[in-house]
Amino acid sequence: MKVGDRDQRPWGQFEILAQGSGYQVKRLEVLPGQQLSLQRHQQRQEHWLVVQGLARVQLGDRQFSLRVGQSLDIAIGEWHRLQNPGDELLALIEVQMGSYLGEDDIERRADDYGRCPTS
Repeated sequence: MKVGDRDQRPWGQFEILAQGSGYQVKRLEVLPGQQLSLQRHQQRQEHWLVVQGLARVQLGDRQFSLRVGQSLDIAIGEWHRLQNPGDELLALIEVQMGSYLGEDDIERRADDYGRCPTS
């Protein structure tokens, strides 16, 4: 995928805003009541910044909320999940950093949309 590309997902969509050597920036939009899979990556770390709505985050064994202007860092190999518990769109900027940034570097442990064996 390249800058400007959008990808529809069951939970919403993302758009690639910028790319370069070892990094990629996306805008994720999560529909009300939806959530991404519980996942981890082996070749990239991520930084999330909430720009609209309220995010419910699972990071390892911790669960917490992030509001507009709040952010977090996700280490390589750390289990994480993003949920929109509100009734308005959740939007965040995701900065991916690593040696490989392909969409196939996703290991899922739980998923509402049947994309992993344990869903």
